[in-house]
Amino acid sequence: MQKVTPHWGWFLLAPAVLVLGGIAAVALMAVGLTSVADGMERIDVPGERVVHVAAPGNQTIFYEQTGGISANPPADLVLEITPASGGEPLALSEPVGDVNYNMNGVAGRNFKRVNFPAAGDYKVSATLPLGATGGRIAFGGNPAEKIVGSLLGFFGIGGVSFLLCVIILVVVAVKRSGSRKRMLQQQYGRPPQGGMPPAPPPGQTI
Repeated sequence: MQKVTPHWGWFLLAPAVLVLGGIAAVALMAVGLTSVADGMERIDVPGERVVHVAAPGNQTIFYEQTGGISANPPADLVLEITPASGGEPLALSEPVGDVNYNMNGVAGRNFKRVNFPAAGDYKVSATLPLGATGGRIAFGGNPAEKIVGSLLGFFGIGGVSFLLCVIILVVVAVKRSGSRKRMLQQQYGRPPQGGMPPAPPPGQTI
């Protein structure tokens, strides 16, 4: 007796692809989100240090705090950035939008923006009124881009795995349907003409 091909077990491949794709999407997003604040220059508040800027251009400056849900820059925090070789402080502007992150116990919020005119060393000074303590100043990265990239990766892999799942189900179903029709044609010498196929002769099964 002929069997319908492909085997029905191929249907199980579809949910397997969907599950594996979901696991990969979640893992990618988790890795991306945990690295949101990596690779940034940090200065304690209050504090001062010289940092190296690799390329000119605009950079967002973040204020970070540990142990909280969100970071709230002190209203009296004074930030000054000057070329290490001397010169006038760089102009600071308000950030674009409201970017927040909270990863590994560190909460951050965009605080200011600065335009570095050239690559090189810069002295960063963050001060508060005498006796006050704060968090940290961080710059040199773009958490918003990493967050968006992680989300795009999550939905991208998830969408592709779902699409593959649907394709597998459709292909297997179509091939099994075609296999049944060929078996009926071989059995009766013609393809079934609508409705239910004619009953097989006594003693024969499909």
